[in-house]
Amino acid sequence: MIEIDRTSASLNKFSIYAGLGVPEIWRVAKGQVRIFLLTGEGYEEHDTSRAFRFLPAQVISEFLARGLAEGERKVAIAFRAWVREHKS
Repeated sequence: MIEIDRTSASLNKFSIYAGLGVPEIWRVAKGQVRIFLLTGEGYEEHDTSRAFRFLPAQVISEFLARGLAEGERKVAIAFRAWVREHKS
């Protein structure tokens, strides 16, 4: 689940996602990616995803910012190279 806030906050929807059993939420607000993982008591913020442990939220945020500044295609190529280098 990726939630992008444009006009209203998504935080009040977390209980709905938890009820549906969504294991993690990537929330993008003000250019920053925050990753929330479902636990027994709701969602807790973490630096990395369960699905992509090698990919910190900060790196995702940096590539999003670069995409806006440098263009999507160029940054997509750089992102693929970064993933190949860091994925084990």
